[in-house]
Amino acid sequence: MIAWIDRSNLGVAAPFLQDDLDIPPSTMGLILGSYAFVLIFMHPVSGWLVDKLGSPRLLYFGSAIAWCVFTASTALVRGAASLFAVRIAMAVGEAPQASCALKATSHWFPRRERALAIGTYEVGSEFGAAISIPVVTALIAGFGWRGSFIATGLAGLLFAFFWLWFYRNPRRHPKLTAAELRHIEEGGAHGVTGSDPRHGQQAVRWVDLFRYRTVWGLLAVMFCRTSTIFFFITWYPTYLVEERGFTLLELGLFGAVPGLVAIVGDLVGGWFSDHLIRRGVDPTIARKAPIAGGLLAGTAIAAAAFTSSPALAMVLLSISSAGVAFCTGALYSLPLEIAPTPGNAISLSGLMRAGGLVGGASVPAAIGFVYEASGSFVAPLVLMGGVLVIGVAVLVFVVGRVEPLPISTAAR
Repeated sequence: MIAWIDRSNLGVAAPFLQDDLDIPPSTMGLILGSYAFVLIFMHPVSGWLVDKLGSPRLLYFGSAIAWCVFTASTALVRGAASLFAVRIAMAVGEAPQASCALKATSHWFPRRERALAIGTYEVGSEFGAAISIPVVTALIAGFGWRGSFIATGLAGLLFAFFWLWFYRNPRRHPKLTAAELRHIEEGGAHGVTGSDPRHGQQAVRWVDLFRYRTVWGLLAVMFCRTSTIFFFITWYPTYLVEERGFTLLELGLFGAVPGLVAIVGDLVGGWFSDHLIRRGVDPTIARKAPIAGGLLAGTAIAAAAFTSSPALAMVLLSISSAGVAFCTGALYSLPLEIAPTPGNAISLSGLMRAGGLVGGASVPAAIGFVYEASGSFVAPLVLMGGVLVIGVAVLVFVVGRVEPLPISTAAR
C-alpha cells in the first residue's frame, strides 16, 4: 500500500507542480513514464535476485529504505531534470518489492490459496493508489506539494523497520504451529519439501525462459493490462481536473472511487479463481477464465470517452478498474504454477512485470503527447480499450495450458 501511495503521489501532484515548475504536458508524460521504463529493466533483475537469495526479508527492507528516501527527496526538486532524476532513483529502489511479495506468498501459501493471497496483498496496491488521491490532496492543501512527498516518504520508512522486525519464513516464525506448517508444506508451497514434483530440480537459465511461447504471451497480456493501470496512477487525476473539470476538493472526494472498487475486484477475482481450483476445475480454466473476464470488463474505459456526464464516466472507469483488478490474483499465480522449476518462478514473475511496464512506460508518455496535441483524452481512452481486447486474444490463443513448462524446451 505504501509503495503505491509513493508511486502515485506524483500523478496526484502533477496538475499542481507542473505550473510551479513550468513543465509542459509532453515533458510531464515522459517523467511519469520514466518510472515504469526503469522498472522494465529492474524487475527481471529483482526477480532473479530474489530467486537466488531465497528469503525476501533483507532485500525488501533495503528496497523500502531506498524508495522512501527518494520519495521524500522529491520535495527538493527545482525543475524537470531533477524531478526526472529523483523519479528514476525511486524506481530503482522500489523495484524488488513486488518480487519479494510474491516470494513471500510462494513460501507461506499452498497452491489452492495462492490467487486469493495474491489478490489480498494486491489490495494494498489498489488501496494505496486509491487513497493517495484524498491523502495527497489533503497534504497538498495543508503543506504544499513538496510537503506531501516528505510525509509519504517518512511513512514508508516506518514500515520498513516494522517489516524487518516482523517477517520470517514459515519454518523460522515463532508463532506458527506445527499444524499450520504442515498445511503450508503439504499444499505445495515453494521453498519446502511439499507436494510440488518440481522441488529439487535445477533451475533453467534465466535467458532460456524466452524460449517458451507461453512466456511471450504472458508478457503481452501484462503489457495490455498494465497500460490501463498506469493511466489510473499517472494521468487519471489530470483527466478529472482538466477533462471533467474537477476541483481539488472534488478530486479528493471522488477521485478514489475507481481504486476503491478495484479492491473488491482484487478480492473477488482471487477468491473465484481459487474456488474453481478447490472445486477440481482444470487449472487452465480456473486461472485463465478470470483473467479474460477481467480484461474484457476493463474495456469499459473506452466507453468513458464518449459520455458528457462526469458521473457516468466515473462509473465506467470504476468498472474498468475493477475488471483489471479482478484478474490480478489468477494472473500473478501463473509464474508459480507454470515455471519450469520453483527456482524460476520469481524470475518469470519479474519478466512478466517487465512486459507490463513496457506498457506502463510508453502509455503515459504517449498520452502526454496526444493530449498536448489534441487537448482531449478521447483517443487515449479508446486506445486502451482496444489494447485490452488484444490482451484477451493473446491469452486465449498464445498462452498455453497452466502446467509446468517442459525443461526440455529450455535445454534446446
